[in-house]
Amino acid sequence: LIIIEAYEDAVGVLQSSLVKLDDGLAQADNILGIDNVSANDSFESSLSTANPEKKYQAEIAYYGAKQAIISSRVQITTLSSASLHNQIDMAFPATEVALLNTTKLLSAISQLLDATQPSGNLTQSLLDTKKSTIITARSSITAQYTTTISERHSIETAKNSYTTYSIAYQKAQQDLADAKAKSDSTIQIKQAAYDQAIANYNGKILPTRWVDLAPYHAALSAAVANREKAILRAPIDGIVAKINKKKGELVTSADVMIQMVSPHFE
Repeated sequence: LIIIEAYEDAVGVLQSSLVKLDDGLAQADNILGIDNVSANDSFESSLSTANPEKKYQAEIAYYGAKQAIISSRVQITTLSSASLHNQIDMAFPATEVALLNTTKLLSAISQLLDATQPSGNLTQSLLDTKKSTIITARSSITAQYTTTISERHSIETAKNSYTTYSIAYQKAQQDLADAKAKSDSTIQIKQAAYDQAIANYNGKILPTRWVDLAPYHAALSAAVANREKAILRAPIDGIVAKINKKKGELVTSADVMIQMVSPHFE
């Protein structure tokens, strides 16, 4: 948007330049009488009497400025806010050349008038008025040249700003994508922890299943079996008469551990 606005402003500046160029050329022709041959009939013979070379130089500058204005007109008259940006860009060099040439022309006209002496119909008052008019026209062209250069720089600034904003926008998009990916990962981790907590909770409150107790039953059975193996049992009924060994003593399979008295012999 900033580039579009800059180019829209540029079209206005270029079109304004053409108006000022035409006015500057017309003011010069009012003195020289080249295209408007009758414009200076009343004072033409008095022009540049102190230095005829100044009139010749002004006439050469006039043709140069006129040709430059024609070239810029070709570029500018077809422009609108809908014009392609490269067409607008191409109009700047021709316009700047025309403005410079017109400034030189008006400067040459000022020198011509400085070399002109009041005589006949050309009074000092009229001469001063013409000098003032040319100075004003030259100031207008100079200001327009500065505006045109500034506008061209504004387009470059807008392009650079667009590039900067575009890079910042792309970075912001990437940062957003990274943050979203990190957020999604965090959510997944939290969801997994939540699911595990729910599973643990359900494991506490739901009735115990046999399949869940099976390992404990097996371990209990093994413990009972091991305990049974650790108990010495008499093969017959009777009364313990004597215990030959104490806990912790070493025995062999031949040692008699316990002696019993039975009511009958076996």
